Amino acid sequence: MDKQKLVRNGLFVAIAAAVVLLALGYGRHLMRLDPFANFDKKEPGPDSVMAALKDVDVVQYHKDKLMGSAHVGELDVRQDQETYDLSRVYNGVLYTDDGKIDFSADNAKWDAARLTFTVDSGAQVKDKDFDLHVASFNFNQNTGQLVAPKEIHGRFFGGEITAKSFLYNSNSKSGSVGPAVWTGKPNLRQDTGDTTPTVWTFHTDGIVYHKGGIEVWNKASATDGEIIVQGDTIERNEKTDVITATGNCLYFSKKANMACDKVVVYRKDKHAVLTGNVRMLVKPKDSMERELTADTGEVPVFHPDVPANVAAQAQDTSGETQADRDADDEVRSGKTTRKYPTVLLANQIEYWYAKGARHAVVTGSPQATQMLQGNRWRRVWANKALYDGEADSVRLLSTDGKSDVLMKNSTGDDIQAKWFEFSTQEDNENWTGSGLKGTVVQTENDDNSGATRDATNPPTPADTGKKPPQ
Repeated sequence: MDKQKLVRNGLFVAIAAAVVLLALGYGRHLMRLDPFANFDKKEPGPDSVMAALKDVDVVQYHKDKLMGSAHVGELDVRQDQETYDLSRVYNGVLYTDDGKIDFSADNAKWDAARLTFTVDSGAQVKDKDFDLHVASFNFNQNTGQLVAPKEIHGRFFGGEITAKSFLYNSNSKSGSVGPAVWTGKPNLRQDTGDTTPTVWTFHTDGIVYHKGGIEVWNKASATDGEIIVQGDTIERNEKTDVITATGNCLYFSKKANMACDKVVVYRKDKHAVLTGNVRMLVKPKDSMERELTADTGEVPVFHPDVPANVAAQAQDTSGETQADRDADDEVRSGKTTRKYPTVLLANQIEYWYAKGARHAVVTGSPQATQMLQGNRWRRVWANKALYDGEADSVRLLSTDGKSDVLMKNSTGDDIQAKWFEFSTQEDNENWTGSGLKGTVVQTENDDNSGATRDATNPPTPADTGKKPPQ
């Protein structure tokens, strides 16, 4: 082999050896590599933060419509470019179809795709109807619905409210709150000319709705300090400050408590109209003017009775003790009208409850009963009754001058009249009547014991000279 061939062969062998060595080295390198290493590298997800900004003014549009704006201390924009995390938010505005809602919040999230704004920490929301501090809230700009599922407090439609939850639609101006206490001072000066400040306090265990200036409170009570009204439903008209209670209604005042199907209270002139199976309890003297409280047990059930079915028949008084005879005398005595409660039943009672002007007009065949000691009683029936809470008097009126004012008692007295008026003042036995007829049974304490007397010419006190009512 010549020298040239030997050189070429040596060079080839050297190159081949180098290639083998390189292949072996690269193979060892490949053996050490993870073939799936590139798959472990995490790509940015839609919840990842794409950009973080600080101390910025944010304006949000949906298509060409302005949806909201705010100043934000920290703003994180997520990779989906539709979700924004906001911290230290103030001067915030959420625009609605019918106005705007101002807000501030510690932390919030804006979903531009769903048009929802969510706050999971303390916040303040307000518009012209309310200004509330809430633990959290969610606002849907598609529907205008604002929901605060936790406790709220603040201004609500002219008053102060504390409630367990809050729902409001900014488009329809309707909403509801959960169990709540609301105290308001309606402004009646513009609408009614009344400059007297008024205050209503509402308590409810149910839901409250508001729409078109009408609040609807379920399972609620309302008080203005002079009366308490309870009902299954209470509606309040913001403009007129008239409240209407319906369903199992109770009405409490210092002189009288009532139960009925419906109560309408005209707060401007302190006037209440009660209708439907009205029961009125005129309190005895020792219970009047006490601190006003609601007590469902204070209005006893009273079933109506036909006068003809109530026998005013004198009992056998033989063997009675002096205490029994004294108890019988109480039945006729005007001195005891304030000693025992009186229960009245009627179709309607109009009651003016302002102090100094308390009176009532009772219509719809009213009848009243008073239970005394030892199952003794006295009852009256009339076509209409007028109650004067200041003068402490009651006037009973008949139907078009007929003698259908009826009075009966457990001593056997049975009297008819065209009209009859008596005092409910303590120690005042004065009474006045017209067209009286019937019988009065004398007791052993009278001069002619056991006799009956014609009531056409009743004994003293004589007629006071008052004219019959028109």
